[in-house]
Amino acid sequence: MRLVQAEVPPLQAWLSASVVLLDERMLALCLGRNFPPRRGVLLVVSAASQHQPWVDAVRLGVEQIYVLPTEASALAVKINHFNNVLVVAGTERLSGQL
Repeated sequence: MRLVQAEVPPLQAWLSASVVLLDERMLALCLGRNFPPRRGVLLVVSAASQHQPWVDAVRLGVEQIYVLPTEASALAVKINHFNNVLVVAGTERLSGQL
């Protein structure tokens, strides 16, 4: 598993990872960099978040949204069998829950 914190991943890493795990901040930054939608994108959001990123999530190809910390175990089960997971976390608060 690769962790990229507080920066947008290189496009090659975005395209080559089996699964990409994003938080809301990185979702917006990847869209801003015109990353193409792809399969295998998962979004994590904080239970305290007031923002509803559904439209942006669809634009980037997000397959599933996990609310942390409530759904942390379901997320772990989902990514457990993949070898090439790219974790892109833009906030210390959220990345501490990953």
